[in-house]
Amino acid sequence: MTAALRSSPTEKITTITTITPILEIGAETNGKSFQAYFGQKQLDGSLRSVGQCWQDLFWNLVVVSGFPVRRRQPRQEPGLECSVGMLTALLRTRNLAVFCDNVFIKGFCTMLVPTKYSNGTVHWHVLFNEDGSRIPFTDPRVHDVVGDFDLRKHQTLSNIRSARHIVGWCEDAANYAGAKEPNYAIKRTRFKEPNSRIAFDRVTVSGGQFVSVGFSVAIGKKDKPARVQKTSDYHKQLEWVERRFVVFYEPEERRAWLVDRLSALLHLVRANVTHRWEEGRGVIFEDQEIKEADYPHTGKTAADAFLRNEANMDLRIYQRWNRPVIESSAEGDTEPS
Repeated sequence: MTAALRSSPTEKITTITTITPILEIGAETNGKSFQAYFGQKQLDGSLRSVGQCWQDLFWNLVVVSGFPVRRRQPRQEPGLECSVGMLTALLRTRNLAVFCDNVFIKGFCTMLVPTKYSNGTVHWHVLFNEDGSRIPFTDPRVHDVVGDFDLRKHQTLSNIRSARHIVGWCEDAANYAGAKEPNYAIKRTRFKEPNSRIAFDRVTVSGGQFVSVGFSVAIGKKDKPARVQKTSDYHKQLEWVERRFVVFYEPEERRAWLVDRLSALLHLVRANVTHRWEEGRGVIFEDQEIKEADYPHTGKTAADAFLRNEANMDLRIYQRWNRPVIESSAEGDTEPS
């Protein structure tokens, strides 16, 4: 809290000051005394990325690293979370305005327009006039940002006040799961192996019974029922995969991403090919033979186009060893050799 109340040492409006509080507890006094240090760093517009339009609401911005914030839910975009009361105070207004069926938080030269509603959270984008002139409801930028979105279809005006509010707008997001740019030299998780001593209470685990036969059996393609053929169909498997999701977790930064399984599958395929190269086993095909999606970084759409591309499906990863098997039979009870 002390770090959050410190003033910025610079007067540049485009400079952002990040403060990192450091607390040292005195060992000689058995923890009865401590010293607080504040590391400061100036970033000249480095935080001006997606979801950072909220910076236009402040002057001489100070950001505290490690400050506790509420956990974000899935599909909640990056940005600054504030209450409606704080947002109206920042814009020096008291009301939620409604104009042409759209909800606004409007000041004199600054205006917040809603862009999305998800999981009880309203996402806002900041529009303002740099010269300090009055900004009207009919500003052409409003339609470019809001489009056909109508907040009142999701919440009433009275319930909007009790919702979560995040100021930040992502105009263009790229999904790099399964793309060619990421570093696929992924290391092991180093999780501990499961303990062999596991106690079950009133649980019986059986390995079943093996069936041994004294002859070879080969099932013809015409003898397989349709339901069995579907389980081995590549396209049917992709349709099953695309309806599910997985979580990628980065242990060092303690961050997780919810990713559709098609993108995750492609991500793991690329990682497997990279590991083959690193281990010296290599692959048969060349990089230039890969046909990338026409619209990369679009998540499931790009992964589906890549995995269903006939040229990619025909790529040979390794040489399969096909050895002919010769069987002979003899009279008597002897087994085939």
